[in-house]
Amino acid sequence: MTRKKDNAQYEIVVEFDCSHSRDIESDQVILLRYRENSVSRTVEVRLISYIDPESSERL
Repeated sequence: MTRKKDNAQYEIVVEFDCSHSRDIESDQVILLRYRENSVSRTVEVRLISYIDPESSERL
């Protein structure tokens, strides 16, 4: 599934099970596509979303 951010697109490659952790919402490997100096680039990165236990803020 391809998703868009303000100036980039990303595709989820792998989603890990986070049911064992109450603070981690999602753990994913994504392919991030962006343009830099008119050159298209792709990088594989890890995207982890979690809840701060003290403030309950999503990070």
